[in-house]
Amino acid sequence: MKRHLLGFIVLNIIVALLTALAALLVWRAARPAAAPPQQPTPVMVFATVTPPPNVTVVVVTPAPLPPTATATPVATHVVQPGENCSTIAEAYGVALGALLRINNLDGACLIYPGDVVSIPGDDVDAPTDEEAPPRDGVITYTVQPGDTVFGIAAYFDLRPESLFWANQDTLTDVHLLAIGQELTIPPVDGVLHVASGSESVAEIAAQYEVALEVILTAAYNNLARADADSRPRPGAQIMIPGAEGEVPEDLFQQAVQDAEAGAPEDAGQPGAVSGGFAPGHPGSCGWVHASYGGTGAFQWPLPSFSVWADFADPWHRGIDLGGVPGTPVRAADNGTVIFAGWNNWGYGNMVVLDHGNGFWTLYAHLDQVRLRCGQGVNGGQLVGTLGTTGSTAGPHVHFEIRQGGVPVNPHEFIH
Repeated sequence: MKRHLLGFIVLNIIVALLTALAALLVWRAARPAAAPPQQPTPVMVFATVTPPPNVTVVVVTPAPLPPTATATPVATHVVQPGENCSTIAEAYGVALGALLRINNLDGACLIYPGDVVSIPGDDVDAPTDEEAPPRDGVITYTVQPGDTVFGIAAYFDLRPESLFWANQDTLTDVHLLAIGQELTIPPVDGVLHVASGSESVAEIAAQYEVALEVILTAAYNNLARADADSRPRPGAQIMIPGAEGEVPEDLFQQAVQDAEAGAPEDAGQPGAVSGGFAPGHPGSCGWVHASYGGTGAFQWPLPSFSVWADFADPWHRGIDLGGVPGTPVRAADNGTVIFAGWNNWGYGNMVVLDHGNGFWTLYAHLDQVRLRCGQGVNGGQLVGTLGTTGSTAGPHVHFEIRQGGVPVNPHEFIH
């Protein structure tokens, strides 16, 4: 009896709980849902308006055009293989600095085939914040990644020759720069002369064939109280505006060696034996029988590139082709490897091919060398990968074509 009574009580409790739960569910279902919070809708306005309620108004004001009116270029140009900022500026008859500024380019001029560059008009060559600061004397510049002698000269509105003449003690080869290297920047084009202490101002003027007043009246020389007989102190830097310096005969080391004792009888004959390139360097192959003859039709070693420094005899007897590290570098024509490995002149990892027809091609600053001495190579075959070995301010390939051992302009052979 007690067991039946207890079961009845438990059952009633369960029924009561289920009934209460059902009522709660019905009540919640009947309750109106809360509206989701409204997000403000941004509206761009360009005139005076009355914004609707719950709307955030964002007023957009277009940035004013710079005073140099660079927004509308005179023309555009599609970059072709082998072109650089200097050649494009010259072709359109515009200032190099104006071309760099309107395209937001620095002195390295990193442009590639297919890029579209704007050509400035006469009204865009006004000073901007991107120009080099004005100089009233000699300053020092530290080489940055991607710098070239030609780019630095353009940035400071100088001729490359002036930059070389001011740095003859350290700039032994104008295309071998190292990041962090310090260069002397003269205030104007000309020669920066270092006084010996024994020469007079008149003798210095005569040496460079300029008028005496050119030196005495130059504000950056601090010679206002000097005269023709004055002798600047030893080590004093005297700027000779407009003067022309000399080009040392050994500015570019010649990599060709005369036939040495014991060389094969057919040494030096096209298609027979080649060698003696940079003897004593780790990558030198010695005398090699040329097994692969070239076609005479050269191609660029990179599929796309930016010309960091163009051929400019005698200042730069090759072309610096800038690109992405690791990019495949390919043979410009059929040939035989006569140098493969490290070069001690600052070229780093380098490959030289003899094409058996009087032509050689040189590929320097490679990250990796993928050929071996004496190997026959087809045009377009992998030579190595683009890198930064040796003395260089950024990733590029120093590319040369040599005819009879003498560097020639690659633009005359590759179109």
